[in-house]
Amino acid sequence: MDRERLESHGIEPEYIDIWGQTHVVSDEVAGAILKSLGDPPRDAGAIVVRESADAISIRIPAEKSGASLKFEIEWEGGELEHHWFWLPELRTLESQAGTIVKRIPLPPLRLGYHRARFYWLQEPELERFSDSRFIVCPERCLTPDRRMAGVALSLYGLRSLRNWGIGDFTDLLAAIDAFAAAGAQFIALNPLHAIPNRSPYNTSPYLPQCSFYRNWIYLDVEKIGAAPPPEAVIVLSEFPVG
Repeated sequence: MDRERLESHGIEPEYIDIWGQTHVVSDEVAGAILKSLGDPPRDAGAIVVRESADAISIRIPAEKSGASLKFEIEWEGGELEHHWFWLPELRTLESQAGTIVKRIPLPPLRLGYHRARFYWLQEPELERFSDSRFIVCPERCLTPDRRMAGVALSLYGLRSLRNWGIGDFTDLLAAIDAFAAAGAQFIALNPLHAIPNRSPYNTSPYLPQCSFYRNWIYLDVEKIGAAPPPEAVIVLSEFPVG
């Protein structure tokens, strides 16, 4: 089923809302998501490790246990790093249902958003079988060495002489400049993702919606410019927030 294949991409096929009700994605929507990802379902959505990690695990078909593979890291700046492994030499972490999990050693890591790719070494050319986002995180969040002050605000409640009745991204930039000049170290902001305005859902910005798409209500109308032709598509997720 398409819903089951979503999990191989690291996408949850269902969620439980604040009322305890389970919502399961339909096969139609799951199929559309898989199509947009270009499949194949064997590619993981993301690999997330701490900066001190020395290995990751990878699941492969058992019949490939004697093969060789290349592990390629594309660092955030575009630099490529390659490592080659003969699988029988690597530690096996798990073996079941025709698959095995191998431990892949990692080189010294760099913080940031990279890509990790795996290739089978076979003639006449390499065969890529996995391409994933590779995220390297700090060991822990930044711990301030002093007390800090900031401002909590809801962008939809921000008012200015220039906006159209609701705070927008231009107001947010102005607020950042004003509070920073006054000595504030942070702004605690309400979620800015797109939310549905239809029954049976309400319009709370705190419901579990996708954070990749900005809520169009925060756009600065006067900075959008001339209307695009009918066939044009505006991608809100690319709108700069500052």
